[in-house]
Amino acid sequence: MVARVQQSTPISRPVDRFTIACMVAYAMLGWLFSGLGAILPELREELGDQASIYPLMPGAALGAIGLTSLWRGHTPTRAHRSAVWQGSVLLSGSIALMTITGIEVVSALGAVAAGFAAAGLIRVLPAALTTHQPRRSVSVMTRANAWSSLASIAAPLAVGGATAIGFGWRAGLIVIPALGAIWVVTLSRTATSATTTTTTTATTTATRRNESQPASGSGGHIQWIDAWLILCLSIVVEFAFVYFASTYLHEEIGMSKAAAASGTAAFAVGMASGRFLAGPIRTLGQLPLVAYLTTIAAGFALLWMLQSPVTAIIGLGVAGFGTAMLYPIGIDRLIQRFPGATEHGANRGALASGAALLLSPALLGALRAVSDVRTAYLSVPVLLLVIALIDWRGHPVSHLSEEDHVAGRRR
Repeated sequence: MVARVQQSTPISRPVDRFTIACMVAYAMLGWLFSGLGAILPELREELGDQASIYPLMPGAALGAIGLTSLWRGHTPTRAHRSAVWQGSVLLSGSIALMTITGIEVVSALGAVAAGFAAAGLIRVLPAALTTHQPRRSVSVMTRANAWSSLASIAAPLAVGGATAIGFGWRAGLIVIPALGAIWVVTLSRTATSATTTTTTTATTTATRRNESQPASGSGGHIQWIDAWLILCLSIVVEFAFVYFASTYLHEEIGMSKAAAASGTAAFAVGMASGRFLAGPIRTLGQLPLVAYLTTIAAGFALLWMLQSPVTAIIGLGVAGFGTAMLYPIGIDRLIQRFPGATEHGANRGALASGAALLLSPALLGALRAVSDVRTAYLSVPVLLLVIALIDWRGHPVSHLSEEDHVAGRRR
């Protein structure tokens, strides 16, 4: 039996209201994660051990949402718009609740709500952008993550600046997310649809059910698992640099604690630079994954092999520049494994993020406990090698040059 349904034909737009709304929401996430680290000493002073579990909330929520969402049906595209602005409002409000440390229960509820709001946005934003801008999915996600990186740099500065001038750390953390939520709501609810609707013949129920299955082809099931592993390990690589950098600069390079803490910003600056430049320099975002892994390895070599503050900070910047594209490429690859139902790929992406955020502190902390930081930092090249091997196994042909393909056709 043939039924008549609505089929959407996406129209790619460089910039529009909903794309900007998603980018602002991404920036709010970067602000939360980095700002939470900046206010953690204040929270511990006022709440005690309760505050120590706050950074784990987003990872736990991502894991829970990722697992429960694996069996969810297809979400209509129109639902993305409301999910983005509702999640942004919830995130802003929960951040405010989290800072009410005078009532510990309220603060704890705020932390839980912030974790789930962040997890929900991390799940929906890649699917929303991929559906909204299918021809430029990597580009727009890279730019969105660039603004998130910039927000992660600005958040600690805002918290410190607000404290220094007497406004207090709460004001430094809350004001920008509140303004961001207002902006997201305004843009999302006034944006025009980026799709045109045409009437066409539909497939049967069996075909619609296949939309949630991995892309066909040899090793289709393995392909999405490979994409999932690459995304998860890419997040661990990013976390490892952040986790070890300050300690390494202080204990191994000999920088003061203040200088070491400031020096770690080089990694975030490198990431933000790489993501912003990937737009104007189009080829930067089209390089094979191994090119970014090689750039990270080069930055790590400068950091690890040359015992100098200058080269160490440059190395962190170069490594950040290479890391910039890992998440956008990883999440896009995973989503592309599920054509016709981007949410299924995004759900697995949320699960990858949750697993990485929950397991990374424990694994890297255990590694640091049994070795010095210089030895523990060698986990980074090991992770890079594993990612490269998984990528090579899944896409051996993609590493051939254009000349190789031409020569093959001639033969």
